[in-house]
Amino acid sequence: MDKLNLNIVVTNTEVEPCKLMFDIEVAADSVRRAYDATVVALNKKIKLPGFRSGKVPRQMLESRFGKEIEGETIENLIQTAFRQALKEQDVAPFGAQPQLPENFVPVLKQGEPFKFAITFEVYPTFELPQYEGLNLTKQSVKVDDEEIEGFLQTMRENHTEYNVADKPAEKGDMLKADYQATLPEGFEEEDKPNYLLKGENSWVMLREPELFPGITTILAGLKAGDEKDAEITFPETHYNQALKGKTLQYHFKVNEVHGATLPELNDEFAKKFGLDSLNALKDAYRSNQVATLESQAKSDLYEQIRNILAGAADFPLPPSIVADATARTKARLEQQAKQEGKSEDEIKEMSDELGQRAEAQARNNIRAEMIISKIANKENIGIDYQEVMKTIGYIAQRENKTPENAMKAMEKNGVLDNICATTVTNSTLDFIISKANITTAE
Repeated sequence: MDKLNLNIVVTNTEVEPCKLMFDIEVAADSVRRAYDATVVALNKKIKLPGFRSGKVPRQMLESRFGKEIEGETIENLIQTAFRQALKEQDVAPFGAQPQLPENFVPVLKQGEPFKFAITFEVYPTFELPQYEGLNLTKQSVKVDDEEIEGFLQTMRENHTEYNVADKPAEKGDMLKADYQATLPEGFEEEDKPNYLLKGENSWVMLREPELFPGITTILAGLKAGDEKDAEITFPETHYNQALKGKTLQYHFKVNEVHGATLPELNDEFAKKFGLDSLNALKDAYRSNQVATLESQAKSDLYEQIRNILAGAADFPLPPSIVADATARTKARLEQQAKQEGKSEDEIKEMSDELGQRAEAQARNNIRAEMIISKIANKENIGIDYQEVMKTIGYIAQRENKTPENAMKAMEKNGVLDNICATTVTNSTLDFIISKANITTAE
């Protein structure tokens, strides 16, 4: 069927931005040839008793399989005529699947043309904005001695040793304690975050992050066997929905005080991490932190470029692409709101606001990607295969697979295509950075 050259007439109408409608009329002689081709193809594959393959009388085929022949002919006509129309009109579908009219009932009549309409989305046409000489600001990549000292103190605290001590509790200690909250009226049973309301011989750290707001101040100075009542108010920003803004009365009993012993910061401490000296540990942290900051700085430059390009060119976008991206972005924003402690009811109340934000972000991202893709084509920027293989190797190691098996899996699920596309995008953004005017922020 694909080899048939149909005699068609096409009327091309833009029904809305990035959406076209083809009204296609297939001439009667082409309809007849398409129908005959369907009959011949069916004759070759059908098997009827008493007849060799391809030798079933046409009249018998049409009598027994008339509806199937007509249906397959219509399907072939629509597909072939649409492909031919796209080629003649020099356009390509983009986004959602092409659609026939909702109430379209195709009818095939011998000796008459076959007519149908089909709508589809197309890639927008636009002029590239200026992308060389952009003014960008790069984050400062600097790791000072104060930050390194802070890192070392954190490492010390993470390797603190605790031993039972006969002394008053102080900041930094770890206590074994019993505690019980008195629940206010109306506090629903199912809302109880049990470990925050009652504990027996539970560990309570007297340092940040605190299990209870202000617990270090409350329990400091108590010895093993001491008891104390205290009022604790949980902030509105508390992660537990049931306790947000609540004030509860607690009774505490200290069972044991475990004093903290911090390790010395010396070469022996560095050897715990496979390094020869404390200076080597400092250098390793500085190197890793610089690499992290460089990566963050580049990501920020990428984001600046996307925003500048998207804001510099206003052109229509395919509706289905926008709708899909908006739905994904809104779902992500809702998840972020949930992680920030918003309740389901609060998120529902924010639905319209989140939807507007999601659509704005989606349009900005789509427009930026389309511009970057067009720049890549103009500048002949292709796939960075070295970076692709590097990413495949990383994923293979993470999933405990050979690179070959990892690549086969990625080809099958489409991940490999995304990796390749990402290298083109990043290489294009790097090209734009190389042509930009960059100021380093202090």
